[in-house]
Amino acid sequence: MGWTLSFRMLGLPYAEPGFATIERAQPEQQQQQQQQPGPVSTGASSSGSSRWRSEVHGVVHLLRHSDWVQVMATEGVGAGSTGYRVVEVEVELYDGRRTKALTLEGQGASLHRPDRPVAPSRRYLELLRAGARHHGLDPEYVSYLDSLVPYEGSGWGTGVGRAAALAVALPLALPLIPPVLYLRMARKKRQEDAQRASGADGAAAASNTNGPVAAASAAASAARDAADLPSKAAAAAAAPLAPSQAEAAVAGVKAADVATATAASAPGGPLPPELLQPPLVLPSVLSGYLAAVQYTTWAVHDLVGAPLLGSGSAAAGGGVKGDSSGGGVGGKRS
Repeated sequence: MGWTLSFRMLGLPYAEPGFATIERAQPEQQQQQQQQPGPVSTGASSSGSSRWRSEVHGVVHLLRHSDWVQVMATEGVGAGSTGYRVVEVEVELYDGRRTKALTLEGQGASLHRPDRPVAPSRRYLELLRAGARHHGLDPEYVSYLDSLVPYEGSGWGTGVGRAAALAVALPLALPLIPPVLYLRMARKKRQEDAQRASGADGAAAASNTNGPVAAASAAASAARDAADLPSKAAAAAAAPLAPSQAEAAVAGVKAADVATATAASAPGGPLPPELLQPPLVLPSVLSGYLAAVQYTTWAVHDLVGAPLLGSGSAAAGGGVKGDSSGGGVGGKRS
């Protein structure tokens, strides 16, 4: 608890207006939730059920460190003040247990401004709904996701707006393609080198199978395996969660992809740096340039596109079915 689902991550006008993230619930929202516990029907207000103003449901997985690095790399973690950043959250499992997990939070430079109404596309929202059902999340939370109204542009205005947005964004983004491709290849090479080194260590250990040497090799191998856990500093903290058991959780699990795993983390103390960002990231100057491209695209939408063609981000009639008063579509709880 203490987190809310929103769709304020910058996307592309008239196509994919906003992507999901979690945001910290305001203290007054959490206080209200404590005073009014229990389920509340969705669709009661412009921001949906009050239950979801400080509660996000998702799935907790135990990942190897290499897999967590891949998650961070594909989600743009480490790109300066833009994209997502890693945060540690406390999650409450459906069986009442609590544990720590790592998840992703959108950074301010990559968020829509608060006064701009934003809804996810139907394609994107259906991914969340399908993931929630597949993993057996709380039916009330699934109903809440079903109550959200997506952005569904149609007609010639949407087509013109989408083409205009691409005409603005694509030329400006072209200089980013070479460094992004280089980083991808460099990460792949580093991963392959690490796998080869690990294989060589395993072969050397296997060749020494006489008594104490074999036991020492096995111990070293086990230590490497433990070090490869996302928690790295204390894998035992995640022991209650078996790697094959994806358990639905209540708390700040990134809801942008409900089926995407989060990583168990170490209890207490600062997180190891290798859990906070992938080994190779965009230089800050390039991440700043990316933010400028996004801002420019949305400035053109706000100043020209929206007045002439209609909004390229807002859901028709507000964010929740049954409510026409407008407002955001982010699920929040207080």
